[in-house]
Amino acid sequence: MSRSQLALIVGQGGIKPDGEGPGLGLAISMRLVKLMGGQLAARSELGQGSALSFVLEAPICVRRSAA
Repeated sequence: MSRSQLALIVGQGGIKPDGEGPGLGLAISMRLVKLMGGQLAARSELGQGSALSFVLEAPICVRRSAA
């Protein structure tokens, strides 16, 4: 898809409150990533395909062994 199409899908106006827009799966993903403090990234090559990814900061949990 073109840059302008990609911007419409993942831009601020891409998801409407009534659920209309890029699709339910992407809408849910975008909201979850935002709620967890992450960022969603998208890239696309016209005629080649698109890739969407996200980055989250998560603490490392260390399991303590039983004494």
